[in-house]
Amino acid sequence: MAAHASKAPCNILKTLKLQSKQKLNGMNSLKTISALDEIEKIIYEDGLRIKAVHFHKDVDLMLIILSNKTVLTRSISEFDRLKKATPKQLDNFVFIGKGTGIHWIDLDEDLSLKGFLKHEMLAVFQKIA
Repeated sequence: MAAHASKAPCNILKTLKLQSKQKLNGMNSLKTISALDEIEKIIYEDGLRIKAVHFHKDVDLMLIILSNKTVLTRSISEFDRLKKATPKQLDNFVFIGKGTGIHWIDLDEDLSLKGFLKHEMLAVFQKIA
């Protein structure tokens, strides 16, 4: 999964673990909203950004490098348009929203930092539950 190098992602994981425990006690709706608010705070107030993206299609791997040196991993095959793309098309992207998202020009595909972090959050929920 991710290697967390700064205080902000560690805080979000602590928040998510607490929320997961509360979810098991049947109090999930308000707590889930606060987790998303925490993700937005990390992005928009603390300034977390995507700094680089690398693809290794032969092993179905996308690496997302964040401004705090965290590395997120996703399978390319999770995204239909990326899965069908050539290496040249994969490399033809631009950062949007000052690094809060990625746009692939040839593929008409957009992915967001919030979506990547939400995926990490759900992975934490699944491990705890």
